[in-house]
Amino acid sequence: MKRISKPKSPTHKQIQAQLQENVIRYQLLFEHASDGIFIADPHGKYIDVNERACAMLGYTRAELLQLAIRDLVPADEQARDPIRFQELRAGKTVVSERNLKRKDGTLVPVEISATMFPDGRLQGIARDMTERKRAEQALRASEQEYRLLYQRSPIGIFHYDTNLHLTDCNDRFLAIVQSTRERIIGLNILKLRDPNVLPAIRQALEGKEGFYEGFYHATTSDAQIWVSLRIAPILDENDNVRGGVGIVEDVTAQIHHRVKNNLNVVSGLLELQTDLIADAAARAAFAASEQRIRAMALIHAKLYQSSNLARVNIAEYVQDLVDSIRIGNARADTIQVAVQVDDRAFDLNVAIVCGMLINELVTNAFKYAAATEIRVALTHTDQHIGLIVSDNGIGLPPGLDWRHSPSLGLQLAQMFVAQLTGTLELDSTGGTAWRVTFPLPRAD
Repeated sequence: MKRISKPKSPTHKQIQAQLQENVIRYQLLFEHASDGIFIADPHGKYIDVNERACAMLGYTRAELLQLAIRDLVPADEQARDPIRFQELRAGKTVVSERNLKRKDGTLVPVEISATMFPDGRLQGIARDMTERKRAEQALRASEQEYRLLYQRSPIGIFHYDTNLHLTDCNDRFLAIVQSTRERIIGLNILKLRDPNVLPAIRQALEGKEGFYEGFYHATTSDAQIWVSLRIAPILDENDNVRGGVGIVEDVTAQIHHRVKNNLNVVSGLLELQTDLIADAAARAAFAASEQRIRAMALIHAKLYQSSNLARVNIAEYVQDLVDSIRIGNARADTIQVAVQVDDRAFDLNVAIVCGMLINELVTNAFKYAAATEIRVALTHTDQHIGLIVSDNGIGLPPGLDWRHSPSLGLQLAQMFVAQLTGTLELDSTGGTAWRVTFPLPRAD
């Protein structure tokens, strides 16, 4: 039977060699560590520090060994966040963020991992947080700048997720759609009142950019606006679509300005053409058409100047419209024109039709009435609008069936009244008075 030999125990010399090797390894790690290492006795006085600790605080090794923990940690910080000795004595590693005082009095932010040896000595490994703090501060500043730009942007911005729910928007977007954050956030885009924008919004979820420009009727308010909308996808770190962002501009003002300019061009062309026409009847027809176009252009000019691009101050518009008719008439100096209009805002569509109606009735009064006075009154009650265009002229010929008159002006007037779902009556007592009544347009 073979005897099993016991493993040989290391000799004293081998143990000493191993210990020496461990000391050398520790010393190398200690001296070449990228973090500052501080070792203090049970009273907090430093008994060893590495080169990184010296470089971090601007002290020599000898100078640091003359100091204690309380010399490097600001007094107010010690009072606010004292060293957690109870946890250290329990064998726990305590990690905290502190400021250490440099030799020149400045502070260096550090993350300290502290432990306690069985004999009561303390070891702190301090990592310089200066660059990280600077990066965090820069990130916070960048986020604040972005948030400021986001909220103060003159362009509306909104975000939505892959389920097509609105997740965020800025104040300008709320102003454009005339709504509130409470009504907007969480809204399902599929339930929008106006579906015309949906194709552009869906494009982003396919990783593409989308675009829409046109008329838009808001869902959570009665806003009716012309918008220019651009959509882009939002991607995650793996380039997967996680939602979309839209930027929207209210281009209603530009549209009205463009329409006004185009109408003015057409009006100018008609005026030039009128000068070349010898036939009096044809010249009159061209002049009437020119005035009708001018009436429409005036509406868009008023809207372009207005703070509310969906509604028109009817008092200003009617006064300017009547003035433009009077100025363009050869009898302007012989006729007194009085305008009385309640100060009220009209919806764009109602204002256009009402303006065209007034244009026809006032133009006819100038042309046919042989009057010295023309009055225009536009008043309202709780439910109706009343329009009266009257003159003190000779009145219409007896027996004239004005409802079936071949006059284009009267035909247009009746058509405009029908569009307003109103009634048109004639009073020939002491001249001519056209009385129109139509339902009060609903105010937004």
